[in-house]
Amino acid sequence: QNGDVRSAFGNWVDDASAASGGPKKQSAKAYFLATEAIEKDVQFGVHRKCQILESLDAAQKHRVADVQRRQLEVLFSEVPNFDKHLPLGIHDCNLLPLEVSKEEERANRHHNDKTCGYLTDRLWRMGARAEWMLARGEVLFLSLVANLWMKTTHGSGYGYTVGIDRPSFCRLILDLGLVDQDRVPYYWAVGLFDEASKHVRCCGSNSDAAMAHLSPVLPIVSRWSLIVVLDTILRMHFTHGKDKSKFFASLLPIAKSRLPAHVIEESCLHEDMVGQYLSNPDILVLGGPNGEGGLEGFGVKIQNTAALDEKEPAASPSKTSPLQGKQQEQLSTEEEMRREQTAREYLVRAMMVEPEVLHILAQHQHMFKVFHECYSLEGDMSYAGLLQFCIDFQLTPAICSANFVLRAYEAALSLTRRPAPP
Repeated sequence: QNGDVRSAFGNWVDDASAASGGPKKQSAKAYFLATEAIEKDVQFGVHRKCQILESLDAAQKHRVADVQRRQLEVLFSEVPNFDKHLPLGIHDCNLLPLEVSKEEERANRHHNDKTCGYLTDRLWRMGARAEWMLARGEVLFLSLVANLWMKTTHGSGYGYTVGIDRPSFCRLILDLGLVDQDRVPYYWAVGLFDEASKHVRCCGSNSDAAMAHLSPVLPIVSRWSLIVVLDTILRMHFTHGKDKSKFFASLLPIAKSRLPAHVIEESCLHEDMVGQYLSNPDILVLGGPNGEGGLEGFGVKIQNTAALDEKEPAASPSKTSPLQGKQQEQLSTEEEMRREQTAREYLVRAMMVEPEVLHILAQHQHMFKVFHECYSLEGDMSYAGLLQFCIDFQLTPAICSANFVLRAYEAALSLTRRPAPP
């Protein structure tokens, strides 16, 4: 009997409390009966699942190969029949994305968040125990500058505050000139990163919690561990009490020449204040006059931000017309898309300078030189020559489109080898 339908369609409900107008009285017996019915329903569902699972044979219970195959199809969704284009000796298991358990990922993220707090400790207790060759001001300034590379390759809205990933680290030490085949070999420096890295799921700061599990798992070195790695590298360069002032004075000029302008502007770091950053580290911890540093700049999570936002007065609505608001929103969306495209290009460039990639290029350097001579005129390869090369070797349109080749050609950097300084 349905109380809402009542006497319609032959239903009838005897509800004396509703007729009298008094409140309904809850019965303990009815509560126990309802609870028992819910428990029986749950037990029936569990029993039904067990029956279905037992009806499956061993080959269908754990179809790990099918799941991994589907993961590769999603990963190479833009390349049909990607198996045909893989080099010999490449196994599917090496192409799958990293996987980490929830407990391990939670422990790694907690470790990163905890060590970020060491950098903002004004008493510098853990920093004094580390026995670095770098002073406190040098550590904080180097941490903020190094984070610009991670911000460049992953964008402002990404989880770049957790530390730095492997491609960004490779690009960082190459741009800063820290690689020296005599004192700091490239493989050795990247090996230091691999030893200190932990698998962390990097998700955007504004991402939905329900979709966080879809974010990629990357080998990340926390900002504290990054200083440990960089301190080890810098000890090989600045031995016997060499002056480090020129190195720290060159950090921001190198960042301006290598990174996008909007990344430098958002950092609010100024060259004329480098001396103050190094001599008075509290400027970076508490936040400088230009907005540089601060707790959020070092990746420290600020608690009770929602309560603070509720106390702030609501902003007065802007007196813009709907057309102007739509134009501003469109410009903002276009700017975000442009920055996202820039971040992706920088990330691909950083991946191309990882030591394993350079090793493969060195192995096949002669073959690439022959191809370049065949498709280039007067030493430089034009876009038409590159496109013809991709068509002849069935790279276009099987693997990538002509538009993608054009973007890659425009984003490519041509480097000229200079003679080594005496």
